[in-house]
Amino acid sequence: MYNNYMDIMKEANSLYNQKFQNVDFYSDLLYKKYNAKLELKTPDKNISGAKIEDLNFDKQDFDFNLVIIDGFVSKNNSDSVKVYEPENFANELLKYKLFDNSNKYAVYAHAFSKNIIYIEPKEGEKINISINVDKNPYPIQLIINSSAEKATVNVIINSGKSKDTPVQLIMNEVTLGENSNCDLNILQLDGKSDVVNMLKSKGNRYSSLNLNESYFGNNITKEEAYLDAADENASVAVYKTVLGKEDQKFDIFTDIINRERLTKCNSTISAIVSDSSVCYCKDVAEVLESAKNSFSNISQKGLINDKTAHLDLMPDMSIKESYTKAYHSSYSSPIDEGDVFYLLSRGIDRKQAEYLIKEGFLSSNLKYIKDEKFRNIVINRIDSILKDKSKIYESVESVR
Repeated sequence: MYNNYMDIMKEANSLYNQKFQNVDFYSDLLYKKYNAKLELKTPDKNISGAKIEDLNFDKQDFDFNLVIIDGFVSKNNSDSVKVYEPENFANELLKYKLFDNSNKYAVYAHAFSKNIIYIEPKEGEKINISINVDKNPYPIQLIINSSAEKATVNVIINSGKSKDTPVQLIMNEVTLGENSNCDLNILQLDGKSDVVNMLKSKGNRYSSLNLNESYFGNNITKEEAYLDAADENASVAVYKTVLGKEDQKFDIFTDIINRERLTKCNSTISAIVSDSSVCYCKDVAEVLESAKNSFSNISQKGLINDKTAHLDLMPDMSIKESYTKAYHSSYSSPIDEGDVFYLLSRGIDRKQAEYLIKEGFLSSNLKYIKDEKFRNIVINRIDSILKDKSKIYESVESVR
């Protein structure tokens, strides 16, 4: 047990110096095989961070309360957000630190974070966060502690514009108080650099976490979510959307845990891969012996848009309680020619038919994003990528 944050940081630095970063992340042999490996580099202290006015990232019609650039807070206009330097992190907040140093990415975050961001949303509050990668990103720690009956946190990630940009690591730790309800929406815009997004949550009695994540590609996107319905009647629902193109690689991992009785956990992922993109989807459901009369579900579905694209769906369930309901489903396929034929028979050309099928395939998850403005940003980005791909295919066909 740690007495203060500096104990965590010192241990992390010691482990990092022992080459702990090279340890395999997964103990499961299957997950070791299907694992996107990333090189974590020590941030360069000689490179200063950019200012908001210097950045040339995609501008969103969104009012951001918190703007982070390369791991440093550049703007904060919310009373619900507190920014700490590691040496000043409040000891009473340590109980909301859910990651320890048994995870190599957590080790990296604990060793090199310059700002620790603590968020405690007020009742009905919406907090909008912009995370931007420029040249020399430090890891980011977001700690969300919500006791509000209704709260929303929106996160938009603008990744780097070059494959040479070091990895941006984001570590999210979410604690939900009794009877609290939190919507957490994360959108990663397509870029060129590598991004690791980690999330760990703990839900107390009668709490509800509605997590929506949309990943539209980088060089490598690695995501791990550990979602714990830790007390009776707690619920967790996660909806992940992946849209890959070119040579992008995605490594998406979810672990949902029913820890106590009458808990509900649901994990749903929809993925489309095109060109030579690759996506690994790994979902684990754990129903513990104490989770009587609980519910657990994994749903994975994928569309493979090109013969050179690759998609692996890997559901896994560990059920230790007899009195429970647990389900899983997993399927992937090319676009159904029967669906294409139906639309062609209605006077729609093939390019538009395939566009509509892909858009409809991804839209099933988006209805769970309750924030209409955020949902529209996600829809518009999907629309833009799919239309851009249609133009590319049309250009290739004209050359032939």
